[in-house]
Order: sequence, then C-alpha cells, then structure tokens
Amino acid sequence: MPFYDYKCGSCVKVFEVIRGMNDNKDDIICPTCGKIAQRVFTPIKMMGAEHKGSGCSSCSDGVCSSCSCKS
Repeated sequence: MPFYDYKCGSCVKVFEVIRGMNDNKDDIICPTCGKIAQRVFTPIKMMGAEHKGSGCSSCSDGVCSSCSCKS
C-alpha cells in the first residue's frame, strides 16, 4: 500500500498516511490538532520499499536503489 504525505494548514504538521490507491484521500484528520489536512504531492512511497527516505546526495535519481545508503 502506498504512503501519502499530508500537511495540516493549522499547525503545519507533516505526517504520513497509508491508504489504498482507491481509498478516499480527502478528509484526513491531523493527529496533532484534529483539523483537516491537505495532501502534499511527493514521489510515491510503498510499504516494504528498501529505502524509506527521500533519497540522498549520492543517488542520481533520488531512489537509492543501487547505492550503499539503503536503510
């Protein structure tokens, strides 16, 4: 299942939500203040991916699939 990033407009908290690709992506509640958060568009992150970060400076494509920084 993919991870989606959300950012709260009230408290500015950024957090991840695991949702199915066909699940409704609207009306996600901020875990900090309880207000509705907006989805932030980022590269797709999947459960079970080898590298859970957003890339590193030694990766040309930002995926880290072939470098030594895998975590």
